[in-house]
Amino acid sequence: MFSHGCEIYYDGDLIHPLTGVTMRSLRQKTEGARDKLRQRGYNVIQMLEHDFVNFKKTERFQEFFLQHEVTDRLNPRDAFFGGITNGVKLYLEGCAKYIDFPMSQKRKWKMTTEIEIAKQKRKAARATYSKTVNKLQEILAAESPDDDD
Repeated sequence: MFSHGCEIYYDGDLIHPLTGVTMRSLRQKTEGARDKLRQRGYNVIQMLEHDFVNFKKTERFQEFFLQHEVTDRLNPRDAFFGGITNGVKLYLEGCAKYIDFPMSQKRKWKMTTEIEIAKQKRKAARATYSKTVNKLQEILAAESPDDDD
């Protein structure tokens, strides 16, 4: 009734609080969907809730209800071959944490932070190596003229 804009309970010009459209347009949309199904050859039986409440009080329904074997709804866990067959959880409360794992040059997975740390270490090692080489060259250059004498 509430989501379909029932004309018995709701005025057609009333704005639906969740969708922001009029109840009349909701009813027309529902009727349009029903008509599309009928045009495609489907047998659509529609009964609004207030009609069903009245229908439950009739003898016809009581006879049907007593003769009809009611089956319980399907348990979602039984939908997959009688039990859980995959690592799927129907409901989970919590927050997700995203970490990016890009491929490094050697085709090994590394976290982004590890790659950055490795780059910084390489840069520092090169700088230390360069300083060491420069010092050695200075020392060798300083010692070389003395050896020539």
